[in-house]
Amino acid sequence: MSPGRSVDNAGRLDRTGDKPNYIDLIAFCGREDRGRRNEMRSVGRELDFASSEAVPGEVEAAWPGWQELHPELRVVDASGLRAWLKQVPGEESDRVLCVLARRASEQGDDDHAARVALVWALLPGAGYLASRYRHVPNSNFMVAEQLWIQASQFPWRKASKVAANVLAKVRNEVLREIGASTRPDPAERLNASAIQYVDTWRSHIAPTEPTGADELHDLLDHAVDTQVISPWDRALLLVAVDVGYDASWALKRDSCLGGFTGNAFSAVVAERVGCSARTVRRRIHLAIRALRDRLPHLLDEIRDAA
Repeated sequence: MSPGRSVDNAGRLDRTGDKPNYIDLIAFCGREDRGRRNEMRSVGRELDFASSEAVPGEVEAAWPGWQELHPELRVVDASGLRAWLKQVPGEESDRVLCVLARRASEQGDDDHAARVALVWALLPGAGYLASRYRHVPNSNFMVAEQLWIQASQFPWRKASKVAANVLAKVRNEVLREIGASTRPDPAERLNASAIQYVDTWRSHIAPTEPTGADELHDLLDHAVDTQVISPWDRALLLVAVDVGYDASWALKRDSCLGGFTGNAFSAVVAERVGCSARTVRRRIHLAIRALRDRLPHLLDEIRDAA
């Protein structure tokens, strides 16, 4: 899905049997059958919501201040947000969600409370998505993880239709993770560089020209120096590419981020670095996204310094 465009409305069926435009229909649906309510609660628990129904306290506390700054939010109180979103036309709801998306975005205000608000508003649609894939292990976690990530990274300068686009991106990433997506992975080039790094490093060759290993080290070092990623992220990525060599069986290269955030792979990395697999998946995803967004500038700066 390209920036600035919403999901396809042609009504074509994909490999999952879903019509792409059904995302528009389920954004706030919160379907009332017990199974789907349970999925919404499960996704909410993965996001550490005390309740999937009640508005989070930090959102309720922040809302009056946001209303002073953004007239678009004065049409509804936080406690009535989700019900209001179901009732109004898409253009009206999108004006409110666009404000939240800008505040929530890492490229906007990077406001944690706004991110919580946006995620909570879209939780019914996320629950519906999770119910579609309840046969897949850890599907609730995958949906929750992607909902938080996409809410953090919505391209608010170029795109609208926040609910439809965020949920469509969640759906695409979950499908890629379970191996049911035909969409190319945008991080595949970085994954290819990582594999090249491992192959060169393991071969113990001392070439006269920079190798893939040298280039990757230079890139990560400069990314740390310019605060694109943290030193911990650098170390984690290098451990991940090392694991990619030692435990290649755990990599599903046709899944999200070339398999670097797969369940089996992240479990092996987590064991080496001493944290949870969930933390590994989230930190790798965010670090690679940060590198990808800044990659042209980082490479230019490295060349200029050479």
